[in-house]
Amino acid sequence: MKQARKVLSTYSSDTFGVISALYGLGGLLVMHDASGCNSTFTTHDEPRWYGDDGLVFVSAVTEEEAVMGTAGDRLAADMIEACGHFRPNFTAIASTPIPWMTGSDIDLTAAEIEEKTSVPSFGFDVSGMRSYEAGASLAFLALAKRFCTAPKQTIKGTVNILGATYLDLEEEQYDHIKELIESNGMSVLSSWSMKGRFEDIKKAVNAEVSVVVSVTGIDAAKYLYEHYNIPYVIGLPCGPVTDKALLNALKEAAEGHRCITVFEDIVSSRDATDVVIGEPVAARTLAMERSLSKKNDITSNGKACVRVISPIADSPYDAMLMSSGDIVSTDETEIEEELSKCKKIYADGLYRFVCPENAELIKVHHRAYSGRIM
Repeated sequence: MKQARKVLSTYSSDTFGVISALYGLGGLLVMHDASGCNSTFTTHDEPRWYGDDGLVFVSAVTEEEAVMGTAGDRLAADMIEACGHFRPNFTAIASTPIPWMTGSDIDLTAAEIEEKTSVPSFGFDVSGMRSYEAGASLAFLALAKRFCTAPKQTIKGTVNILGATYLDLEEEQYDHIKELIESNGMSVLSSWSMKGRFEDIKKAVNAEVSVVVSVTGIDAAKYLYEHYNIPYVIGLPCGPVTDKALLNALKEAAEGHRCITVFEDIVSSRDATDVVIGEPVAARTLAMERSLSKKNDITSNGKACVRVISPIADSPYDAMLMSSGDIVSTDETEIEEELSKCKKIYADGLYRFVCPENAELIKVHHRAYSGRIM
């Protein structure tokens, strides 16, 4: 019963994570579903839908196809025809609960499409039952493995931005990261994938360092580090303290050729009455910013006065990024109990329903949680 929720909502699914990560890169993207997923994604989770011609479709699996397991044949034929019309940079199929439970071979369908069109094609066997973190991570890693194949020629002062999806970041946040990098003599070589370009993904192997702004970019960052010796920094700058910390970390990572997490030395206290709820990289960085700011200095016991609750647990890095005073919990009752002791809560507006009356809620919009509602 701990998975049951009476108040809190759920986070965007792994299916939507795949599509969000790949959106805007010129790919033909298909959600393998009976109907409904496409409209939910485009109307709640994808702000770019109304402003550009993103190639996002639904396969419209029929009841007969679901029962007989024949949806893949028709889907392959439809996508092969669509490739001739749209000429995409790649194709991607993201599964949903029905084809996932009936055992549709997504990889085989993708292989058939690629064989007959020569268009790079991906099959993501996601279930629609996990959070967006899992799907987006798979998509970014797939991009790295497939398209980051050129010989490395390091371009000094260049940075990859990894894990930037509209599910986690607002445009203003991305612009701040980019401006911060450029105002300090560096340049963005590739963006994965907010405001990114497909052709830049291939150039990512030449970057001097990567910055990972959400857990969804960690697997791709590790791949680029292991195969192309590109160190990475984990952190999402959100104010003077974390801006400076990120810039110092980028310099140190490039010069010392090592990977750094900007908030790794910040130890939080379980007794802290200020809490940040959200995706671990964003939440931990914001907690660092608030704890080290002039108004909220580190407490006398040497621990941060702001702690973190991560209500998402589908990435292997969620718990790894936490401090000793932080928790990862998807249990509504546990989260409500934790918040009952808090005075200041930084969270998406939908969490107002479980915030105590005497606590101050500072709204931090998270599209993966409340979509267009908040």
